[in-house]
Amino acid sequence: MRALEADPTVSCIGTHVWMFHDDPEVVDSVFTTPEHHAEIKRGLLRGSSMVHGSIVVDREAMLDIGGFDERYRLVADLELYDRLVLKYKTANIPVQLVGIRQHSDQTSGTKLAFDEVIDICSRRLDSVNYTREETSIIRSTLSRAYLYRSRFVDKWNGIGERFKYLGRAIRVSPNTFVWNSCSVFIFNQVSIPHNATLRRFLSGFGPRFLTGR
Repeated sequence: MRALEADPTVSCIGTHVWMFHDDPEVVDSVFTTPEHHAEIKRGLLRGSSMVHGSIVVDREAMLDIGGFDERYRLVADLELYDRLVLKYKTANIPVQLVGIRQHSDQTSGTKLAFDEVIDICSRRLDSVNYTREETSIIRSTLSRAYLYRSRFVDKWNGIGERFKYLGRAIRVSPNTFVWNSCSVFIFNQVSIPHNATLRRFLSGFGPRFLTGR
């Protein structure tokens, strides 16, 4: 609250978080979020640069943008941030105030979650709110989402559908397809406690030398 009082232009503020498996006193990893609005806005194009459980949002700002879109069940916060950052200033403070338990039943890696991410990225591409470079990042993120989504197709009976998602991943961002394929493969080999650290590394490192098309 002191951070909001220090800068009244900020309408939404979040924090860093730590990840734990069973005991919140045993930290598996730390998820650091970008501090400044421009970095947060850009980071949203690749993933979540604000942690929903850590944020404090101005009530008037939430009412103005219409709150959560109830069409989304699992990644509604990502779609909310898209609308929020266009009109209001955001920030993260570099302090770990929230712990998040990592477990095998989390919904963030489910088929529905990736379907919703695909829909959100597709809507971004249909809008006029992004620069050419930002559009390239969105395409790369969408390509990666298609790759993740293909994993939920039956290995033998759904081979046609699997190739459909792989084809979409190539078409939407051919230059990043190989990188995204490698990152998805590596991510699937890593245990849950280290997922957040690896996700942050891969999402931040790859686009430095790859464009989205």
